[in-house]
Amino acid sequence: MSRVSKPLLIFLTLSVLVNIYLVGLHFGKGFRPEETRTIRVSPSHEFSMRSIQRHLSEEEKDAFRKALRAKRKELKSRFEAVGDSYEDIHAVMIAPEFDRAALVEALKGREAALRTIHDPAREIILDLFEKIDQPTRAAIAADLLSRDRESRRDKKDGKECRSFDDAPPPPPGE
Repeated sequence: MSRVSKPLLIFLTLSVLVNIYLVGLHFGKGFRPEETRTIRVSPSHEFSMRSIQRHLSEEEKDAFRKALRAKRKELKSRFEAVGDSYEDIHAVMIAPEFDRAALVEALKGREAALRTIHDPAREIILDLFEKIDQPTRAAIAADLLSRDRESRRDKKDGKECRSFDDAPPPPPGE
């Protein structure tokens, strides 16, 4: 091999490898599962449907699941509306000119969308609580209270934060 052909061969090999990598990246995106948005709708002290079910009998669980399934389509469209409201807020925030009134309206739209999710869930929980006995309600309440306390606990020194003013400062750099 001549001196020119060896560097040229290395360059062409690297070029082919880079092209294969880029083609793989391009076509590999099509094989990924569709992205799902995770929306945090409520603070940690809200009722968790899963944690409630841990305390129910099999018959109560079946009735609870049936009630949830009955509201599934309604809730799905409402979760989508919450996602749309986040997109509205994002659009207003990145606009070339800041429009305070538009942002206020977008935030109000998000709050309204969140309330529409809570309403059916609240009805399901209230219906369930009417039907279950007091010890089961007490167990659910204790679980809810313990998760609420854990979420407010400062991991550093174990101090419980009772309000925003009592909360620990954010870590440096945030």
